[in-house]
Amino acid sequence: MKFFIIGVRGRVGYRAAIEAIRRGHEVVGIGTRVDELYSIPGFQQQRCDVANQEKLVRFMRGCDAVFNAIAPRTFQPSAYGDSIRQIISACKAASIPKLLSVIGSSSALVGKNTRLLETDYFEEANREFYEWICESEEIYTDEKDLDWGCITPAAFMELDTPVRREYRRGDDRLVIMDGTPEGSEA
Repeated sequence: MKFFIIGVRGRVGYRAAIEAIRRGHEVVGIGTRVDELYSIPGFQQQRCDVANQEKLVRFMRGCDAVFNAIAPRTFQPSAYGDSIRQIISACKAASIPKLLSVIGSSSALVGKNTRLLETDYFEEANREFYEWICESEEIYTDEKDLDWGCITPAAFMELDTPVRREYRRGDDRLVIMDGTPEGSEA
């Protein structure tokens, strides 16, 4: 398969690229920050902003799937929704059959019916940033023409543990370090 990864410079995008290459897939990645592009053996990397639709579509053509790993910019989180819409539009224009996006764990459920964002875990100064991540889910939910899916990452990703070969599907509960959902019995 040939994957197109948006946000390949971020911690999720980088890990996705490395794992896809390790599994024998071809990877094309884009980053928006010119000074932060670097070489990873086994994949092509381009500079592109998602707002540049023509260039984005050109880079996407011929790929089998798009993996969106961008997060809102801390200085302008309200633009995140527009970025998601631009990515969806580019996928359609490039005839991409599948879009998979990483959304923040802030929307994951903890306890019975409480989203992580609704707890005291987030400082008030950062709350707006994470609210935009939660609101992006509505953009995907409203999309009916594209085959898409969203992944909520585990709460802790920085651990030096082997990549799991399985994942939970269809559950909104926050995954903690050992894979046990928050608020569930082990």
